[in-house]
Amino acid sequence: SDVDCVVLLSSEEIATLLEAADEEGVGASASAGPADADREDGRRLKLAAARGAQVLESAVRGNPDLDKFQLRVVELITDARVPILKLESSEKVAIDVSFNNTMPLHNSKLLRSYANLDIKVQHLGRLVKWWAKKRCVNDAHEGTLSSYSHILLVIHYL
Repeated sequence: SDVDCVVLLSSEEIATLLEAADEEGVGASASAGPADADREDGRRLKLAAARGAQVLESAVRGNPDLDKFQLRVVELITDARVPILKLESSEKVAIDVSFNNTMPLHNSKLLRSYANLDIKVQHLGRLVKWWAKKRCVNDAHEGTLSSYSHILLVIHYL
């Protein structure tokens, strides 16, 4: 995507989203024992992120007050490792919104550091991203490299 947004949910917001999921019968799960506690916590956090993405999708689609932002829902992906709401602005800027997943922020900071070291990283990186997008080889879900992976290859090359 062109822009990665991360919504950080408080523990109260996570609890509210999980309660709503439990009421729908989505969040209920029997734990096999203490050894599965970490796995269960991860599953419930992912469920809260998926519910957050669904709530945001409904808000973008159905709230006239948000029309001024001119966002269009492209896709809601709740069954991925990291649930994502894909949006697009009126200027065709791709926006990926995730919940409580700060890794994209660290990745962006790393890429910004490399770009600040040498202008060639920015220029060649943009060219490679454009090339990959035009040839439809920039989607990890489709079995090709992600845009981030292409940029890492550019950095390695330079």
